[in-house]
Amino acid sequence: MPQAIGLARCLNIWRLSRKHRERPKIASILGKIIRVMPKSINSTITAEQYRSLIETPLGRDISQNLQDENVVFVFPSQDSADSWAHAIVKSEISKAVALDRFLGFENFLLYVAKANEHYELCTLKPIDRWIWALQVLSKEQNRGEKRPDKGLSALLPSMEISTKNLTRLVHLVPSLFEIKSLTKRNAAFDVSSYRFIREEYEAIELLAEDYFDFLDRFRLIDAHRCPLDLPMYMKVRAYGLKDDFIRFGLIDTKEPSDRNTGCNAILGEKASTKESSKAKSQIVFPDIITQEKVKKTPILYREFGSSLDEIEWILEEISSEIEQGIEPEDIAISICGLNAKKAAWFRQIATEYGVPISIRRGEPLSISPIGRLLAAIQNAAREGLTLESLDAFAEFANITKRDPKGWKALRDTALHLHLPSPSPNAEYIHSLWKDAAKTGLYPESTAQMYQRLWESILFISKAGSFSKLYDHILGFLERWVDTSGFGANIQTDRSMRLALDELQGWIDHEYISPNLSIPPFELFMTVLEQKSYIPLVEENAVHVYDFDTTAGIAALSHYITGASQEGLAPSLKLRSALPLELASIVQQEKEENANEAINLHKVSPSHFSFAIEGFEDYEAAYPLFPPSIRTAANTKHRLRPILVSEEQKTATKNYSHPKPIETAIVRRFLDATKSIDSNKDYAIFSSSSLRDRSRCGFRWFASKISLADVYAKDASAIAIGNFYHSAYRRAIQRLPRNHKDGQTEDKFQRALYSALSIEAERTLLEYGNGLRPILLALIPRASHRLQELWNFEQTMFSAYEREGFEVELKHEFVDEEAILEGRIDCLFSRQDESLGSIKCYVIVDYKKNRIPSISKMKLSAMPWALALDELISSNETQEEIQDEEENGYDDNALLLEEIQIPSYALLLETSGGRVEGAFYWSIEKAEALGYIKPPTVPKMKSAYTYTNETGDVRSALRDMLRTASSAVKAGKFLDPALNRAACADCQFKPLCRYWYFLEL
Repeated sequence: MPQAIGLARCLNIWRLSRKHRERPKIASILGKIIRVMPKSINSTITAEQYRSLIETPLGRDISQNLQDENVVFVFPSQDSADSWAHAIVKSEISKAVALDRFLGFENFLLYVAKANEHYELCTLKPIDRWIWALQVLSKEQNRGEKRPDKGLSALLPSMEISTKNLTRLVHLVPSLFEIKSLTKRNAAFDVSSYRFIREEYEAIELLAEDYFDFLDRFRLIDAHRCPLDLPMYMKVRAYGLKDDFIRFGLIDTKEPSDRNTGCNAILGEKASTKESSKAKSQIVFPDIITQEKVKKTPILYREFGSSLDEIEWILEEISSEIEQGIEPEDIAISICGLNAKKAAWFRQIATEYGVPISIRRGEPLSISPIGRLLAAIQNAAREGLTLESLDAFAEFANITKRDPKGWKALRDTALHLHLPSPSPNAEYIHSLWKDAAKTGLYPESTAQMYQRLWESILFISKAGSFSKLYDHILGFLERWVDTSGFGANIQTDRSMRLALDELQGWIDHEYISPNLSIPPFELFMTVLEQKSYIPLVEENAVHVYDFDTTAGIAALSHYITGASQEGLAPSLKLRSALPLELASIVQQEKEENANEAINLHKVSPSHFSFAIEGFEDYEAAYPLFPPSIRTAANTKHRLRPILVSEEQKTATKNYSHPKPIETAIVRRFLDATKSIDSNKDYAIFSSSSLRDRSRCGFRWFASKISLADVYAKDASAIAIGNFYHSAYRRAIQRLPRNHKDGQTEDKFQRALYSALSIEAERTLLEYGNGLRPILLALIPRASHRLQELWNFEQTMFSAYEREGFEVELKHEFVDEEAILEGRIDCLFSRQDESLGSIKCYVIVDYKKNRIPSISKMKLSAMPWALALDELISSNETQEEIQDEEENGYDDNALLLEEIQIPSYALLLETSGGRVEGAFYWSIEKAEALGYIKPPTVPKMKSAYTYTNETGDVRSALRDMLRTASSAVKAGKFLDPALNRAACADCQFKPLCRYWYFLEL
């Protein structure tokens, strides 16, 4: 409890302190100032390199105006603004700079809005837009069909107060200012000729009127709304932002064409004379890159065959720069269309090159650590505590380490109960947990933990107000999370504070929407999904940005990747928040705007590149780049080799050619796993263990000690297969042995119905009630499929007697020093007097669905396309080749992939019988596939027609037995598969240290 009290007290103090923050003053916002660090040899070199950036047109403009403390420098993004603040300090032309003099466009507008706050007016917060959206939907819903016009139907599919509609309205807010500005700038603008967007345009105009009325009623200042009332002392120098000021109507566009001219802020129609005098503060758009300068500095444009080649070249160049003394944080990478896929590739390849990178891509707060925890609670509340929802909680070590045994018991129980996921609803899953507890399928301690967890989840999901939601979330953290560990991590602590800050905002505004139809928790999660969050940088790393956020960025080296026509086109269009169709009409792309955007990315030493084969599709060079300077990269830059030292080669050799286990340990292992007859020194195999050992020694070893991941198994498929087998066996055993009785079919149907009911209940007791819906739906189909099987066996094997089900066989192979065991699903037999009363057999193996292909029951050449020593030098010594021959690795060996029925046939033949037929039967497909075609079946696809054709298969099986027996007795348990193709259906891939996880 002290830990919990400490967390609550800390959060309450932080919550109260938020309300008493002073309004930021210019040159001291939040007290953030960058200062010069102590000098070193590297910092001196870095200062010289940054001074070269100050000599660029943009750098000179900043340095010339830096001494005037009233000047604010505005950039397209805060990333670019921060980079220049750091560049000024690192160049040592100033010992310290205030960060609030270097602002991104959005932060600049927010700064101006805060500067105009007083006791009647306050700055609009993001939460206010959600409240406005709620009020809009409430009004539209109340009007219903009484509205004379179509209202918002062109923008929203319905007027339902849902999180989807709220999100849509909030996303439309920026477009409302553009519509207003567009109407003012061009009074003649008419959309009547564009019938397909006229209704949409009119709906946005209605929304704009409502939104501006909302701002006036609640006395809120939206930073995007004109008038842009600058403080009298403020001077603004904005870079590459003139079009953004125009599209929001924040500047007068009737000034001369010289872009280096000051522009007055626009005031509303009701602006007073006093306000007009304040508006004389200038906003200057410096022309930092002239056309003459562009011609003198051609773009270096590289072309690569694939995106991977492009990434590898960039990281190779960065590696060299870091080795030359450039700090990683002084290097920037801009990716056109940065997404999760591209970010993952950069992370992976950067790790191979040893280059530290930090992806500066905004992500929803809902996927931050606290966001993922809340999402796990939300999913559990919707679906119930299934195995998947419990796994979502188990991802957090700070949760499971509070009670590791308890969480493991919960997950094991969920697995055993076969709870469906996705589930029909949470109540259904809860009923399965309760029923299982009543029948004693899991212990009382687990039942109590489940009940406590479920109650904590329901408290949050059903909270009736935001204040109660806040308390319940704190309660969950205190009860289930190791908060000391959760708060110690800078990322988890920051995301938790941001999330709770959002929630506190809703508590402060709860009085505005007391009758909320959306549960507070659902609305809160929707808000988190829309709030952008960038984790803090914890290391000296190369910053990786989206191309849209790096216009004018200051870096010692700047790489722009994916700069193809397809990659650049979305970024070089005039920015607009309008819906796509409307934006395409009113915002046409201009070549000068594209040139300006490209030139702003050339401020720092830049390398533009693109790949012909991109991540999504083939791409072409951007047409504005001069073709004469475009260079093709013909050299393939591969990853640095992983294996470079003799020690690493030795380690790899030990995985591919492991040394045998000690004899004493081998004996104890074989005895413990019942894999050897100690009296005769014969190794014991079943068909499955023989197949495993023939494919891979480690696979055989892992299966013997049950190392398979129980959570990865589809136990429900096994349960259904066993249900088919058991029900059919029970129905047959209730019938009389005389199948010629005319009433047998009716008796079989009654017996089958009874057997299905009995086996269904037995399956539920064994596997849990989670399978009940599956079994209820399966019984009619099972009845039909098993009837088909019975009809087939009745018709085709009327001349045979059924020997029984689950017939066990065993034979000692003296020459091979091995024992082979088997259990046949169903065996038919007959006496053939013409052969001296020898028993003739037909083998049937039942499969739930899939059956092996014919080709796998025939001998084929061993596929040696992948050598065992793939990761070692190809120059093998004679000793290594000899080792492989002793291990049974013969280039002339033949492969038999499917050995189950062939091994059963071998066992029967060695016992003195004759196998006339052997086949697999797919119960769900109601079809057969033969190894040996039974003589009484006129048509059946089979590998062989007669028994005497299988001599080579029998020899191959005995060879497999001989090789496997000698290998396990010699302690060769860990040797890997000869070919990776053998790993396709392996359950032990996560444990394989050769083909899948090579650890050096």
